[in-house]
Amino acid sequence: MTPFAGAVRLSGTMELAGLDPRIRPARVAAIATSAARSLADWPTTLDTATGQPRPWAGFRPITPDGLPVIGRLPGFTNLLVASGHAMLGITLAPATAEAVADILKHGPTVTPPLLIPFDPARFSGF
Repeated sequence: MTPFAGAVRLSGTMELAGLDPRIRPARVAAIATSAARSLADWPTTLDTATGQPRPWAGFRPITPDGLPVIGRLPGFTNLLVASGHAMLGITLAPATAEAVADILKHGPTVTPPLLIPFDPARFSGF
């Protein structure tokens, strides 16, 4: 639950559904019901006339192995990637920024040993 533009934003599910962006009404209802246990007068049904609450779904950048992708793209010396953090992007942003700075500091031919598990080259065989 977070404040958002004069309102409250609830989020509570992650569904591994491929590239299917449909919103599942049962999941929206479960979130609303759960919120109503803690928030007075919280609506447990969607009011289509006002659009409140307004459900939304989006894709998360997640990699096949679940690890972020941080490093230079194979074949490029001037292109860095810092992505694939799933739902931890804001949490991992400071550490990722330090990792990118470390990559830049070492130059285009060196991957710092600590960052090898995150190297984009690990996907070269796909």
